[in-house]
Amino acid sequence: MIIQIISGFLGAGKTTFINKYISGNKGKTVIIENEFGKIGLDKKLIQGNIPVREINSGCICCSLVTDFRESIRAIMDEFSPERIIIEPSGVAQLSDILKVCNFFNREYGIEISDKIVIVDIESFEDCLEDFGNFYVDQIENASIIMFSNIEEVESDAIDRIILKMREINPEASIFKEDWRKITSEEIEAILEESRKNIVKARETDNSDKTHSSDEHHHHPADNIFESVSFSNIKSFSEKDMEELKEKIAEGYFGKVIRAKGIIPSDSEESSENFRYWHFDSNLSSFNFDKMKMENLPNFDSGDKSGNVILIGSNLKRNKIEKYFLK
Repeated sequence: MIIQIISGFLGAGKTTFINKYISGNKGKTVIIENEFGKIGLDKKLIQGNIPVREINSGCICCSLVTDFRESIRAIMDEFSPERIIIEPSGVAQLSDILKVCNFFNREYGIEISDKIVIVDIESFEDCLEDFGNFYVDQIENASIIMFSNIEEVESDAIDRIILKMREINPEASIFKEDWRKITSEEIEAILEESRKNIVKARETDNSDKTHSSDEHHHHPADNIFESVSFSNIKSFSEKDMEELKEKIAEGYFGKVIRAKGIIPSDSEESSENFRYWHFDSNLSSFNFDKMKMENLPNFDSGDKSGNVILIGSNLKRNKIEKYFLK
């Protein structure tokens, strides 16, 4: 069993993120909602047929520690879940939440797999100034940071804020795009890559400190994830699809951790039923196949230009545009 903590300041978008993430739920999941007030609202907002336990009238990191521990034990006994998702109160300090969760790691071997912090990037600088160390604690203890309201902020400001976050936490992974525009499966792919980055960092810390100058070192910049998506895709042959597989594997587009799309076919076999290639790529595999129109129930018949999305780090946008666009 694992614990995933989805934290963030008041109004950052934690519950909305949870709904997005669990929409593709795999495995038995239970959610713990902690609200500071006496009345819990977030439980009512959680979508899907997933058990939700509420702990209200306080914070699980301080006044309700005993209730929290008892809730975890009761969940383990009643549901035997594969994972527990914890949404702390927006006024909780993540460092204190981790102290409570570490008790279960010591006593039962339950792993804290993700420390996700949702940040309202539009209000980040104001919150940093107004709440100081209390707000910094969230950033400082995150393993991955996801942004809300990113569409309201200019690109230069986003880069400036990321630099500030790097000063606070140089090791956290950061997804610098709008998580609302990707699928739950793509969120999971980003989380999995973040976990691997943590393992790499630990291995580096535990290894011999003497390295040659040409060795590659894991660097925080590797942890900044972004996405590139397009429509109006040029036609591909089967040979082109094989080449795409090689290009992704060799890092031609940057480090791609997830890619998928529907691409128009220029194959001689194209017919009324076969006009598109469907491809799906992750860190361990690349698959593509012929796509029949009957298998595209949500495909807009008025838009036959195809679409592609790539998610990764250090993506080479110019190369991607030149490769895919008409």
